[in-house]
Amino acid sequence: MTAFAALLLAVQLFAGEWPTFGADAARTGAVGNGELDAAHAARLHPAWRAPLGDVADAAPILVSGTLYITTKSGTTVALNARDGHVEWRFDTHGPGITTSVPVADPSRKWIYAPGVDGFVHRLDARTGKEDRSRGFPVRITTMPQTEKDASALNLANGYLYAATSGYFGDAPPYAGHVVTVRLSDGATHVFNTLCSNDRRLPTGSSCSQSGSGIWSRGGVVADPDPSMNGRVYAATGNGRFDASSGGRNYGDSIVALDRDGSALADYYTPSTFAQLDSGDTDLGSTSPAMLPRQARSRTPLLAVMGGKDGVLRLLDRRHLGGVGHEVQRIDAGEDLFATP
Repeated sequence: MTAFAALLLAVQLFAGEWPTFGADAARTGAVGNGELDAAHAARLHPAWRAPLGDVADAAPILVSGTLYITTKSGTTVALNARDGHVEWRFDTHGPGITTSVPVADPSRKWIYAPGVDGFVHRLDARTGKEDRSRGFPVRITTMPQTEKDASALNLANGYLYAATSGYFGDAPPYAGHVVTVRLSDGATHVFNTLCSNDRRLPTGSSCSQSGSGIWSRGGVVADPDPSMNGRVYAATGNGRFDASSGGRNYGDSIVALDRDGSALADYYTPSTFAQLDSGDTDLGSTSPAMLPRQARSRTPLLAVMGGKDGVLRLLDRRHLGGVGHEVQRIDAGEDLFATP
């Protein structure tokens, strides 16, 4: 699709903002100021069409009446949500693609945009001019030829979160990792899901393993419950797992990180990790969904995780517990690629 068509009624109905993929840092997809029921749906109609110049394999965000979307070729486009006219474009250049999504700064002054050049850029939300102060642009990969910014950017706790994966075909070298960027000064922490003892951006020769990409649409998910102190989660795809036996690799796992990305707080891995890896059945085809607090439960903070094996797993966020510690498993019957 090379054009984006807006539905005017939907923009009017949800008159608030959608500043990040999934509406908020927990990726709930929930807004409190509108309801799209059958009566409203019958009145939806195309309002405008706008050329983007390339396929946009992602969703836009909506901030202060402007839609922001990034194309696969690394161009971020700002469009007026009412009439579709292009307000500005910001181009990046590199050897591959991105399927990531911008995120808005809490001040709404800045838009953080993914690129195909290996960086995340800070752009003036009104003009699209790049700001190169306070550590930006921030490099999130040294290997843009084989490693891409696949998942939507996220922002919580005063930090920006970006994650990486490989391209279609899983050509090495690449290593799924989370880059946490402190917004005040651009300082970063890196958590590599392979060779996790190395806290630098991986290079083609820095780790003997490849894979474990973080490629689900939601990417890094922030825990919304205050008792979890800003913990964030990311789910990985196929790759080596040996953390339960003293290793440093977290393929087909959920890793829980401290808010600044500096330390691993917990992890979960299905007991079938070897079969998942050998069968190209990524656990990380979805992101964990945060469930509301259950006040009278022994496990008040739960998450649901899907995967390409078609299994939904109910997890205790307070104690992911390592290998095989699901609260419940439900076979959905088919591959899962979307977060509930």
